[in-house]
Amino acid sequence: MENCLDDPEALRHILNNKQSDLQMAAQIGKSLLDRNRELDRRLRESENQVAAAMETINQLQHTLGMKDELLQMWNDQTAYDEELPSDDTSCGTMDEPRTSHRKSEVST
Repeated sequence: MENCLDDPEALRHILNNKQSDLQMAAQIGKSLLDRNRELDRRLRESENQVAAAMETINQLQHTLGMKDELLQMWNDQTAYDEELPSDDTSCGTMDEPRTSHRKSEVST
């Protein structure tokens, strides 16, 4: 090594190698930084998509819960209507169209 320090050509060669290594390290660092930024951008995009999907899921669950509750009320009313005595013909004729009307609404 001492001979290298005395030889200007050898010293120039060592410096060129070090400079080349430094440039390569800088390029690798820049590439890694660019990749990291791209991954961060994609992660934020994915997080936004997940948040939007979760909002949609919550809205659909709420809608489904309301429809389930409405269906349960219709079923309860239908069961109640069926338990009513059918001896009174005037009540029976009035309840029948309502019941059949309700059943057609539930099926739609």
